[in-house]
Amino acid sequence: MRTGLTSVAVAVVLAAVAGAPVTIAPPVTPVEPPGTATTVAASAPLDAASVLADAVGGLRDPADEAADLAVGAVLEHELAGLGADVSVAVMDVESGAELVAGRTVVEAASTVKVDIVATLLLGQDGRPPRQQRALAREAIEVSGNEATDALLALAGRDDVNAFLSRVGAVDTRLETSEWGRAETTATDRLRVLQATLGPDSLLDEQDQRMLRRLMRDVTEEQRIGVDAAADDPASALLKAGYLPDADSDRWYVSSMGEVVRDGRTYLVAVVSAGNEGLEDGTDRIEKAAVLAVDAVASLAATGERSEGGSG
Repeated sequence: MRTGLTSVAVAVVLAAVAGAPVTIAPPVTPVEPPGTATTVAASAPLDAASVLADAVGGLRDPADEAADLAVGAVLEHELAGLGADVSVAVMDVESGAELVAGRTVVEAASTVKVDIVATLLLGQDGRPPRQQRALAREAIEVSGNEATDALLALAGRDDVNAFLSRVGAVDTRLETSEWGRAETTATDRLRVLQATLGPDSLLDEQDQRMLRRLMRDVTEEQRIGVDAAADDPASALLKAGYLPDADSDRWYVSSMGEVVRDGRTYLVAVVSAGNEGLEDGTDRIEKAAVLAVDAVASLAATGERSEGGSG
């Protein structure tokens, strides 16, 4: 069941656009277990007049900037209410609008398998050989670790890092052969999605079609996270990743992919740290994915109403 943004979000956006002061009360900060990542939450009051003044001279309408910031603040407030550390990054493919909430740093776990497969595809001249296609299918669809090891050996860790730099995933680096322990963020996961599944994908049509098929056909036990935000979860493209923190009994649980809601397509990345276990983390990131898509959808709806009323 969708939870959605609360009615506070609507009031905040309307107040921001109208020029009234907007204050988001800081959420109750949960006690962080040792060894978990830290999220920077937007707990300071937002003054819409200041937001509008800062936006003057920019490329976008100041009211749009104010609405973005207000909705982003509300989203961070909602995420903090989920407990643990959760961050999201989402893009409305049709409009190009992006929204990022939180700065949680996590271990990438199996989400980085998308990066490795994409690097291999970009390094190929033409269709990959059958054996490499089989390895990619095993790595993505059933999240096979041995297949991923083989793909990384073929692609090369330096080339994966070069791909990450190229797409702007500046906080993600594979430092060792333990690819799952590479640190990443929701923003970096979104950058990888944009470079593979997005309208400006670096992949050619054939390779993008292959990756889309793999991410659509992941096994049922691997379908966790962002598909909760889709009208038809079974049609969502995704790659999840999860593993325990090496220094504590807490878990990293993350998910990234593409979903369709009300006829619009969204790229969504959710990362989390400090979860009590996989089940706990799964429930949390699924709720976060719904909140994130709701937030960007509310911005699109506000913009369309504004355009419709300006004629």
